[in-house]
Amino acid sequence: LQSIQKQNIFPGIYMILKGLVIKFVIANRCGIIVSSFYNEISGFDGWILLFANFLFTIQILFDFSGYCLIAMGIAKIMGISLSNNFFYPYQSTSLSDFWKRWHITLHKWFKSYLFKPFITKYPFWIAAGIVFLLSSLWHGIKFHFIIWGIVCMIFLLFDKYCIQKIHLPKTVLWTTTFSMIFLSWIPFRIVKTNDFGNLLKLRFEINS
Repeated sequence: LQSIQKQNIFPGIYMILKGLVIKFVIANRCGIIVSSFYNEISGFDGWILLFANFLFTIQILFDFSGYCLIAMGIAKIMGISLSNNFFYPYQSTSLSDFWKRWHITLHKWFKSYLFKPFITKYPFWIAAGIVFLLSSLWHGIKFHFIIWGIVCMIFLLFDKYCIQKIHLPKTVLWTTTFSMIFLSWIPFRIVKTNDFGNLLKLRFEINS
């Protein structure tokens, strides 16, 4: 453990305060609205789903990254440098790039200890499928996490073998990538299994 140095105190405090604002002001406020929808999906319509899930897309990033900034700030004060765990993941133009930017330390662990050993013996889709399966179980042994892993896997294969094979403008690639990320957060956030059926019943109505 390194000694505390004056030049590290204020940068560390700044990171801690930034993390507190991101987590407890922004993420938690988004979470209030998100929870009110996902706790009673059948009481709303499809437009509220899009709005609530957009807020959850912000919430989940700011929740994780806020905690990471707090930890990095505390470590900075103590003279320890921690690596950044999120690198603008929503700016990605492919899903492969997104997963490299999202939860970077966990991604590196999965890549080093699971993906690389399996990719030498099995096709890409099997190696990636095993990683997503274990990743979903890592979040919790629940049905909606398994569905989330399957959805992420399908989107990754579609992006890798279809979207990325077409020469598209960067804006289109970003829009497509963000849309798949946005949709994948829906099964991740769902609370009750029967809410998958309730989602299919939601209507997108425009009142004239």
